[in-house]
Amino acid sequence: MRLFLSFFIFLITLFSHSGLAQTHKRVNHLHGTRTINGINVKVNVIGAVDSLYYCEGDATPYFVGYDPLTSASGNGRVIFHFSKPITDVIINFSGTSDINGHYEEVMIYVNGKHHRLHSPGRKNACEELALVNEKGNVVGCKDCSVSGWNGTKIKGPITTLMIVDTVISGEPNGTVFSLFMGEAYVEPVDTHHTNITNTLTNYAYHLSEGSAGKEMVIESMQLENSDVILKDQQGNFIPLHFQVIEKNRVVIDISDLPKGEYILEFDLNGVKESQRFIIS
Repeated sequence: MRLFLSFFIFLITLFSHSGLAQTHKRVNHLHGTRTINGINVKVNVIGAVDSLYYCEGDATPYFVGYDPLTSASGNGRVIFHFSKPITDVIINFSGTSDINGHYEEVMIYVNGKHHRLHSPGRKNACEELALVNEKGNVVGCKDCSVSGWNGTKIKGPITTLMIVDTVISGEPNGTVFSLFMGEAYVEPVDTHHTNITNTLTNYAYHLSEGSAGKEMVIESMQLENSDVILKDQQGNFIPLHFQVIEKNRVVIDISDLPKGEYILEFDLNGVKESQRFIIS
């Protein structure tokens, strides 16, 4: 691969990619912190890492697994830290080798954990399609001096991302990749997280997102004189995490309850009503 890549090493400026959604922005810097999509992105590099414009700019600028000072292969990694979690990333790869004993693997770590790929992306403009091995890593196609693909999408929330190129044997001379990041991740309101079967006749309820998390809000003109009790499905009493009882409203924090079925009981002047709900 060295013959294909060594003549093109230089720093790359921002390159637009019309095939991506407008919300995705290319990350370009190799050191320090820059603000992209309103998020501070810190980049650290370790080991054999350089910059390279390659494969018509699809894979640019991160060149991992090649040391320009020694003109030799070497393990390298690029680590991205996002000041806020992001929705997703899109990664393009190029230049991965598996030929005549020159073999490398590219690994992805998301939030500190190894991310297994299950299939290649789409063929890029300049190479054969690379492969995914049994460990879920990027490897070159058999007898390919260079190979890669475009369009690997990893969904968030993502706070850290690390791309590692490991020299398994020989002098495979590294892989080039580009990274396009999405916007800040916003936690969705999961209205299906708690399923409620309503058996109350004098009370109404709804779910909301409060400062402490998921809340169950019970409303009735009769709440002022009611006792409110929470039980698990075996009938054991559970202390209410908090409740705010007003004349016609009680707010119950259920965000920390483990998965399972619960019973919410109301006792108004000796008349009991109950409501079962499931946290799944």
